[in-house]
Amino acid sequence: SFAQVAQSSRDLLPSERSTRPPPVLNPEGITLVKPKNENVDNFETNKKLITELLRKKDPAIRLRSFGKIYGGGLKLVSASLDDAKVIKDLLCDTEDNDLHSSFEFSIPPRRSPQIIVYNVDKKVEPDVFKKGLLAKNLFLSDANNTPKFKVEFNIPARNKELVHWILTINPKTFHEIMDKEGLYFEFSRLRFSEFIGIKQCKKCFLFGHTTKQCKQETPRKCDNCGENWSEKHRCKKRQCINCTVSNSKYKTTHGTNHNCLDPMCKAYLKQKEFIRKRTDYGL
Repeated sequence: SFAQVAQSSRDLLPSERSTRPPPVLNPEGITLVKPKNENVDNFETNKKLITELLRKKDPAIRLRSFGKIYGGGLKLVSASLDDAKVIKDLLCDTEDNDLHSSFEFSIPPRRSPQIIVYNVDKKVEPDVFKKGLLAKNLFLSDANNTPKFKVEFNIPARNKELVHWILTINPKTFHEIMDKEGLYFEFSRLRFSEFIGIKQCKKCFLFGHTTKQCKQETPRKCDNCGENWSEKHRCKKRQCINCTVSNSKYKTTHGTNHNCLDPMCKAYLKQKEFIRKRTDYGL
């Protein structure tokens, strides 16, 4: 959504254009546990139930992390796609009828790569932009003239007359596109780069949700020091809230003397790495 991706302003600078992303040799596995009714909407209870069940069925199973999804559901992160399939099979293979009536188990499709195309006239409609790209960049369609991309949405540029467009790319075509110097549209060559949209709340500044989805009861935080913000607020010191949380929760050793919107923030770069590991680059 626009709200989700608008948080990722750090990715919107053409000067930071990268070529090929680093190859993902060992993509992570994801297994989703989705509640079927409101009687099982407590995340912590569900986490304990699923953890104990997996430990009982196979003590060798290892999970890298748990994520919270809508309705108290779980996102189980494992080391590989094969591990994710094993976990799903173990959960589906149980004879507990209550478990099957309460939860749905699935492996989500991997994310398709995206690019951001910079500085397009904001008056250009999505369909016109799509047709214009296909007309000037023949490699963007197959032999049957079927597009190898999807126009998703646009983001305002610094110039109020321009926008940046986000395109989802066919994984098998992604690296061919990234080898190009630009994409041609009408009489212009447009710059682009890989786009990785990271959800970051603008209230608490934590990752994984947008401002609308924020359930934090505390007041809005300051992006510079992590303390509660007010009109009279003055920062005592600069401290990244995400690197501080990471050091406390995951025993990392990230430096914290930076703004939580810093493009070189270690916690932010880790989020980009997570998304890349869950992206299908067609390799």
